[in-house]
Amino acid sequence: MKKILFLSGLLFLLVSQVTASHLMGGQITARQISGLTYEITLTAYRDTVGIPMNPTATLRIQDFTTGYDSSITSNHNGASVYINRVEVYSYVDTIDLPANAQYTISWEDCCRNAAILNMSTPAGESMHFMTEVTVDGAGFNSTPVFLNAPVFLAQKYSLFQYNPLPFDADGDSLAWLLETPLGGGGDTVAGYTLPHADPLNPFTLNSLTGELTWMPDSNGFWEASFRVEEYRGGVKIGEIRRDMQIIVVDDTTNWHNIVFNNGSWPVNGQGNFAMILNPNVPFNLTVTASDMDNDPLNLTAQGEPLMLANNPAVWTLQNNVPGSITGVFSWTPTISQARLASYTVAFHGTELHNLNTFSNDQTLLLNVSTFTGINNPENGFTAGNLFPNPNSGYWMLSFELKHSSQVTVDVVDLIGKKVATILDQQMPMGNNLVKNSNLNLSSGYYFVQVNVNGQKAVSYPMVIE
Repeated sequence: MKKILFLSGLLFLLVSQVTASHLMGGQITARQISGLTYEITLTAYRDTVGIPMNPTATLRIQDFTTGYDSSITSNHNGASVYINRVEVYSYVDTIDLPANAQYTISWEDCCRNAAILNMSTPAGESMHFMTEVTVDGAGFNSTPVFLNAPVFLAQKYSLFQYNPLPFDADGDSLAWLLETPLGGGGDTVAGYTLPHADPLNPFTLNSLTGELTWMPDSNGFWEASFRVEEYRGGVKIGEIRRDMQIIVVDDTTNWHNIVFNNGSWPVNGQGNFAMILNPNVPFNLTVTASDMDNDPLNLTAQGEPLMLANNPAVWTLQNNVPGSITGVFSWTPTISQARLASYTVAFHGTELHNLNTFSNDQTLLLNVSTFTGINNPENGFTAGNLFPNPNSGYWMLSFELKHSSQVTVDVVDLIGKKVATILDQQMPMGNNLVKNSNLNLSSGYYFVQVNVNGQKAVSYPMVIE
């Protein structure tokens, strides 16, 4: 009992060191309602032992090309209880913008917590949120959103995995990276460094999955900031930032952390969990998380497949007992949902230990095959698999021939230009396996095309990471 009381007291002391500081993170999003009309939402998180949240927030809206500079003031809709003595507030308002342009929307409040360890003078730094959105009244564009709420608590010497899971409903391409947090006037804060970590597990953001991994080796407050860039047709059209403040504690009563039992999940060439789904074929994945301390657990799933307006995936909890929880992710993607880019799904597990909620995320990439060929009875060709996919340049292709045939295997880029010929020879009847390991192609999307006796048999999408 003494250990439990000590830990709770330590966390209270950390949070309350500077009672004038209360903000722990958040972001700004802009959702197009119609034409030039947008709904602007500021989401802010605060610790419950800090000063009360301001009842209003003033957001500045600027177009630097024309000099447009305006503001809106919104009321929050009351506190929503989050976890680990944190509340969340939303300030929502609607604005009619004057013209098509790229707008910057910002908000800031003073001051940050003086206990933050990875800034030079945190007590003198404001917290500044910013997002950019390209507005075209004749088209549609909203900012990306984060499907996973921020996490504010981590355990010392335990692997911390978290995916903010950025998502764009317009289907625009996203790229994300770690950034230096912004302070007063939108300037970067002074003396910022990434949160301190065990040398073998630094504070790292996976540029392909968006998952953050970190093994903290020091107690206290650590600040992190993410920037997500939005691209359409290869042109950047906006960005959004999120700040989050992570408190590291050393809970000596929590002997085991929540873990995922995913030993059978396949891994791609970059070490990420990835699976290939075939259109119109049911896919069911059982996900189990466990905790050897028998703490109460929860398990959720987030990601684009679950957000689709048509034919969404389904997440169902099946078993939940102390120390173990199981859910099933089910999806039967259609041929219209086949594409080269991966669908990202993040499973978010939490354990309630004493008064603290610790978490662990596991990210999975799903590639819905854009398989365009068919078996050719005339040539006796039966398509097999291209694997692994995505890959780092090493891959294998399987197929079956009913008769000995002339087979050509080419790699083409997205505009249809042939970049390599892997095979061009007579192949024997039966099962065949083509291996390739030295294309020296840059990262990106390609197609592997197979011709049998001069006729196109199949075209496989391929991603080189």
